[in-house]
Amino acid sequence: MKIHKEGAPIILCAAALAIVLAVLSFWLLPTAAAWIVSVAAWIGVLFITSFFRSPSRPLLQDDGAVYSPADGTIVALEEVEEKEYFKDNRIVVSVFMSIWNVHINWFPVNGTVKHVSHNNGRFMAAYLPKSSTENERSAVVITTKNGVDVRILVPHIPDKKIVFEVTRSNYERLIEGGVKIYEYTPGFVHGKVMLSDEQSAVVGTVNMDYRSYYLHYECGVWMYQTPCLRDIRKDLEECFARSHQVTLEECRSVSVPRRFLRAFLNIISPIM
Repeated sequence: MKIHKEGAPIILCAAALAIVLAVLSFWLLPTAAAWIVSVAAWIGVLFITSFFRSPSRPLLQDDGAVYSPADGTIVALEEVEEKEYFKDNRIVVSVFMSIWNVHINWFPVNGTVKHVSHNNGRFMAAYLPKSSTENERSAVVITTKNGVDVRILVPHIPDKKIVFEVTRSNYERLIEGGVKIYEYTPGFVHGKVMLSDEQSAVVGTVNMDYRSYYLHYECGVWMYQTPCLRDIRKDLEECFARSHQVTLEECRSVSVPRRFLRAFLNIISPIM
């Protein structure tokens, strides 16, 4: 734990005042009274120091979790109209910090900062409902991953090596975005299967591209809340278990010549 730099001048002034009070107390007051004043003054210094404490907190590890942005007590959980950025209804969680709480705000989620703004305002008491909208405040908008488990299964042994290089050229961006990619090591897979939340699935030969839809007239069967969805999931889980999960380190270790090859192939990939 450390002391926030903004509190250093205030703490030094409080300590200097405590020293002055102690000296004057022992000079002007009886010994017992002087001790009471001195101890009270230094208790005040300790309280001010505690107010500016900045404890270390662990880094956010769960992309799908929302942590409290401040120490304190939740005093409101309600839906309100957000007028500054989103301009629609949002859920507001109001946290009241007493003088005993750490007065530091943390980011409540893991993500990327998209917007930062500061609004000058009033200095109303924090416990008043209007203080959150009328007081001086800052707004930070963070984009986050939504916690969806996305997995892609591709063949480890391809039928067309050029197409396989194009496929692998997209691995790094997908993995950085949270997608899990598996290469089916026993051999080649060509079925087009998509399963969503074990509620719906598409099974067929169709690829999600222009050529597959409009030139080859390929098709797929869409299923919704049917018993066979459990069988599809079981089959996919078995395939994942027999596959190799590609890591980000593997993607970044690709040689420079191969990266240039993949970049070129990506240019002509729409006609492959």
